[in-house]
Amino acid sequence: VSGLGVWNSGAGLGSGSSANAIPLDRIKGPVLIITGSEPLDIAFASGKNTFERLNHVPVFYGWRDDMQHIGTYGAANGGELGQIAWNWLEWTTRGDKTSGRMFVGPACSLCKDLSWHIGRKHVGQKDR
Repeated sequence: VSGLGVWNSGAGLGSGSSANAIPLDRIKGPVLIITGSEPLDIAFASGKNTFERLNHVPVFYGWRDDMQHIGTYGAANGGELGQIAWNWLEWTTRGDKTSGRMFVGPACSLCKDLSWHIGRKHVGQKDR
């Protein structure tokens, strides 16, 4: 596994409780975490906690205002979240710099979108 995408979930959900959270030190590649907004996505806290616990690999965390737990998966091609997944995979697995612009730099496209709230650690750094 060269990377990980966590969609409307987090490491605490896989273990049954956040008190027994899955050990994240076994993750070796970049991680993308996407959730809906806190009042509408039951997994918001788990996704946020997973982001906060990850410090040893590149991690991009985003949540969108007014997005429910179901996200945009029912839309054609996965909707907005499908585009995010596509760009993440193109960038992290194929090195596509155009796709990486969605996640890297102060003017990353998700960073400029006011409906998205972004957290990043080590994203786009060569030494990671």
